Amino acid sequence: MISLKNEMAVMKTNAEDIRKSTSDLRHEDKKMLNEIEQMKHVQNDTSETIINVQHEHKRMLNEIKQMKHEHNNTSEMIINVQHEHDKMLSEIEQKMKINQNDTSEMIVNVQHEYKTIVSEIAQKMKYNHNVTSERIVNVQDYLLNVNNSVDLLRNHTEKINAKYGIQENRTRELSIQQEKIESRLNELHNNQRQLSETQGMIANHSKNTLEKILKMREDLEGNITSMVSYLTLTRQDFPDSQTSRPSTSTGTTTKPTSTPLRRPMDCYDLYTSGNTRSRVYTVYPWGATKQSVSVYCEMDVMPGGWTVFQRRGIDKSVLFNRTWLEYKKGFGSIYTDFWLGNEVIHQMTTIGSNKLYIQLKDTSLRSFHARFESFSIGPETDKYRLHVAGKFSGNMTYDYVTSGSYILNGQPFATPDRPDTSHCATRLAGGWWFHGCEYVYLNGPFNSRYWVWKGSINYYNLLEYTSMMMTRG
Repeated sequence: MISLKNEMAVMKTNAEDIRKSTSDLRHEDKKMLNEIEQMKHVQNDTSETIINVQHEHKRMLNEIKQMKHEHNNTSEMIINVQHEHDKMLSEIEQKMKINQNDTSEMIVNVQHEYKTIVSEIAQKMKYNHNVTSERIVNVQDYLLNVNNSVDLLRNHTEKINAKYGIQENRTRELSIQQEKIESRLNELHNNQRQLSETQGMIANHSKNTLEKILKMREDLEGNITSMVSYLTLTRQDFPDSQTSRPSTSTGTTTKPTSTPLRRPMDCYDLYTSGNTRSRVYTVYPWGATKQSVSVYCEMDVMPGGWTVFQRRGIDKSVLFNRTWLEYKKGFGSIYTDFWLGNEVIHQMTTIGSNKLYIQLKDTSLRSFHARFESFSIGPETDKYRLHVAGKFSGNMTYDYVTSGSYILNGQPFATPDRPDTSHCATRLAGGWWFHGCEYVYLNGPFNSRYWVWKGSINYYNLLEYTSMMMTRG
């Protein structure tokens, strides 16, 4: 078991390291993906720049074409000028005959104008050519830089992809290893769970065995107590002077007188026989030869000999939301929380006059008690109707049992499957002598305001413990 736990601890440590490594790799992958995303944005910006340059290049080509077109127009203009010049020369030659001096001056002016026009055209063409060449060079340099950036970006992307591929392989290997470790951990958890289940089964078996042994011990002690009580009661009922003895007459013997078997019918019989310890005993409510019942006897509350028929708060796992048949026969554990059973309670109240004693404790550990001088319940044919009378004593704030608008005295017992007329048993999930659902109800759900003795238990506290018991005398 220790080696298995150590192995599980080591495997958990390895798994944690792998998870941490995987987390770091995922963080690095996320970082690289962000870089790739940024490079993609840069590449997109570069592509947009290239597209813009291409548009600019096309625009410049169009300008060059336009300039060529203007150049052609200029050439045509020169041809026209030359043609005009020739025409003018012809006219001059014609006019030379008329006025040679005027003609010479006109020729000089025309030549000067011609040179001026030609010079302006040449300067314009040279300027346009220089500007166009400079723009083309700038565009070519920019395109070269862009191409270099694209190459660098491509190389960096290839390196990132290669690195990412290596890390992806490593991540895949770590994932496979982690899956193997998790599979092993699952196996170890299953083994541990099976071991825990086995230990639980052993513990339950041991607990059940111990409970059986304790019950056998209690039964044995109860039987011994019953025998002691029987002997005590037999002595009381049949003095020594009346005990049959063998006859002293010659040859004859007197047959012993048959005496009825006396066994305790309730805790009162046990207490009056000298049993003063509070614990579980065996009693015979229907007579010595009839069915026996295990009961818890409370011997410390005066005057002693109390038979507990309801107790709650020791083990709150015992639910009181039960059927009519379950309340009739009884349920729970006599050592913790239980309802003794309406049939047993009815039978015990027919033995003689009984008193009723109720104990309460709230969540602030305040104790309350109430005592009634007369208590019994009717048979099943009368729905185990409650009968309580006589003097009320104790420190309860209100007596809801024998006085007030919602007294319990005279009410039939009800359960969810055999509800009362107000359907309190159905709504509050349990069995009780209901008269008003929310005043006195000692079989209500745990940790709720429906487990209540209203008035004594205030709004800020809940019931923590209750017990109900009866005794003769």
